[in-house]
Amino acid sequence: MNSFHEDLELSKKTSPFIDAVYTELLQTTKIKRTNTEANNNEVLDREFHIDTIIERQNGTKITLQEKILRNEKSSFNTFTMEFYQNRHSKEKGEFFNICSQYYFHGYLNENEDGLEKWYIINVSRLNKWLSKYNIKQIEEQKTRPSTSNASFFWVNYNNIPKDCIEYSYKD
Repeated sequence: MNSFHEDLELSKKTSPFIDAVYTELLQTTKIKRTNTEANNNEVLDREFHIDTIIERQNGTKITLQEKILRNEKSSFNTFTMEFYQNRHSKEKGEFFNICSQYYFHGYLNENEDGLEKWYIINVSRLNKWLSKYNIKQIEEQKTRPSTSNASFFWVNYNNIPKDCIEYSYKD
């Protein structure tokens, strides 16, 4: 199991890879991470699960949540997000509180010097698709406990409707 510190270091390491995608694909002119000391927008990250705000060439802004997993998880090919922060007390996690427009999810390559594959999920469309299930169905069929108190929602990318995936790349 990776510590919080290791996960934070991984996030810092992978930001340039993600930024390159934003710059090329979304015509980004400005990238602002909400969870850095310089930005001090911790409430956006903790309360609303907005990791990044990008500004495009035309001045419009897009909000994103980001998660990069290590290569050994790549074969699962699943989109995951925290369901309960504490599965015992049912403290709601990112699944219930996410307010970002998009979710950037990807996997590092074996050398950890780039991304093997990544997806940009339209959160609104994903939520619309998930609305066909009641919360009990999602909890029972689509969540797994972690080694911590948390539990995670997961779904294989092959089972996500294509209109929920705005962009994707597989090396």
